[in-house]
Amino acid sequence: MDPLSVAGLAISAGGIAFQILGGCIKGFVLLSYAHGFGKDSITYHCMLNLQELQLVEWSQRAGLLQKPPCLDPRLSESVVCAVLRELQSLILDTSKLKARYKMTYTVEPVSSSELQSQSDDAKFSASLFKDAVSDDIRRDIMSRAGVIESNATWPKRVWWAAVDRNRFQELIQNIRMLTTELWRLLDPLRQDDMSKILQILLCHVIGMSESLDSVYAIQQALLQSSAGDHGQFDASALASVANLKFRSMQLSSGKQVVPDSIVDGSSLDGSADSLDREEGEVFQSEVDIESITNFAPLKNNEAMGIATYKGMSVFIEQKTLPSMSKSKLLQRAKDLAVLLSASKDPSFHSLRCCGLALNSTKTNLAFIFDLPSSLSVSQAPSPPSSHLISLRNIFSLSPSITTRVSLALKLLESLRWFHAANWLHKDLRSEHILFPVTDSKPDLTRPIIAGFAFSRADTPAAISEQPSSDWQRDLYRHPDAMGEPTTSFTKDKDIYSLATVLVEIGEWRSLKSILGSLMDTRRYDCSLIELSKVKPWLEGKGVEGLKFRIGDVYSGIVGMMLANIVPERWQEGEGVRQAGVLDTGVRELSKCVI
Repeated sequence: MDPLSVAGLAISAGGIAFQILGGCIKGFVLLSYAHGFGKDSITYHCMLNLQELQLVEWSQRAGLLQKPPCLDPRLSESVVCAVLRELQSLILDTSKLKARYKMTYTVEPVSSSELQSQSDDAKFSASLFKDAVSDDIRRDIMSRAGVIESNATWPKRVWWAAVDRNRFQELIQNIRMLTTELWRLLDPLRQDDMSKILQILLCHVIGMSESLDSVYAIQQALLQSSAGDHGQFDASALASVANLKFRSMQLSSGKQVVPDSIVDGSSLDGSADSLDREEGEVFQSEVDIESITNFAPLKNNEAMGIATYKGMSVFIEQKTLPSMSKSKLLQRAKDLAVLLSASKDPSFHSLRCCGLALNSTKTNLAFIFDLPSSLSVSQAPSPPSSHLISLRNIFSLSPSITTRVSLALKLLESLRWFHAANWLHKDLRSEHILFPVTDSKPDLTRPIIAGFAFSRADTPAAISEQPSSDWQRDLYRHPDAMGEPTTSFTKDKDIYSLATVLVEIGEWRSLKSILGSLMDTRRYDCSLIELSKVKPWLEGKGVEGLKFRIGDVYSGIVGMMLANIVPERWQEGEGVRQAGVLDTGVRELSKCVI
């Protein structure tokens, strides 16, 4: 950029801030593409890329990425410039990096034998975030700010002769503190918008990651970010998403997996490979089913209940395996038990699996789950409904619209996270939405999603099981998922099932009752032809009825989920920043204030 253009830029509103922003981006580029970080190279680079992504997204909302840059007049230019200068000095001044963080810069590689692997790690990490912050975006910002020539070759190859791990984490924390300070300068609406976009982008980054090392590195970066609880986005939930995907990938690759949390995030010691269990510590997934005693089923659901295992009260989900595909489905059940044993963020609203029990022929199995710590259950629970009760059995209560909208939002958030981890539920219905009972009343603020017996990874080649031949349960299923499956189960079918549950929450009565005007739901059986009429009826009269009961936004979200199409009025962003059905549902429903 020529000097006159730079001078003109500086005079414009926000021009000085933009020039400093260009220096910040240059600092991120030099750090992100630097070599010599050692065995934790990918994780370090992911941490830097995450902070750079937040800076770029903030700049977009502050008006600095406009052409020409125009800082939002509601922001103080002096304050913005002060924070950006501090950030630029922090990551671009090599003398300060050496003095404060023991990062020694050199123009020559420390070890030529490590050069190629270190270079590959830097490129690999950058490629994970390429859709969110591309090299084109970086080059455009830096060239317009005058910190590089528009045709310059970059990034320059630099190496760190020494990197202190603890000091580097301190550097990341200080960078995060400054990006958070910039975020707080925005008004609440733009803060919320930025948070939602970051979550969409990071879900995309996790979803597109195809190696154990990359998912592990992203998870570590998110865990480090969640430790500060800065509020820019739900880092803890996203770390759980990465955790679940990491476990799923380990299982599919034949690796043994730690059955508890894979890492506490307090340090960067270890690697993806070090997460395998030592010999003799393999997850015990073949417990004798006879060791489960005092089983008491939930009301109207013989497959679920509370029982005693090893002297403790637990939640049980039972399943019978078909003989023809027993071997494949048994391995899937074992993998599922290990996956569900992961420690998850509370926003997943699910129980932790602590084992899998089998009978002698391995045709009957039971998933064993820890009960919520708040439940005080005797060793011989009677009745279990005094501790857990399903959505299906509480429609006689009269919760407020506020409570029901909040419940729907929690369920949307939970399914969004499971799908982001590339996992399918496959059997969502009101029987599988449970609530702990406190003082003889169900706590509707703490839903528990159960019914994972048929859950699996979202793999097109996987066997599709039919959860049940009961037509009343088929009411909750997408037409393509009824009867003997002819196509593989996909995420849109989960979304459809959750939409039917949201219809029940909106109307506050059972789906069977709601559909009484469409068919005779008192009969013993119902054909697939009649069941195929449920979807168009819900999309029409069902959604119209919800408008009266609970409002346009709620009914619009249900209609969107039934059709699996985001309506034009709610479409925002482009490419990877464009929200899907679940993201849109969470965003729009969270705006409702009743």
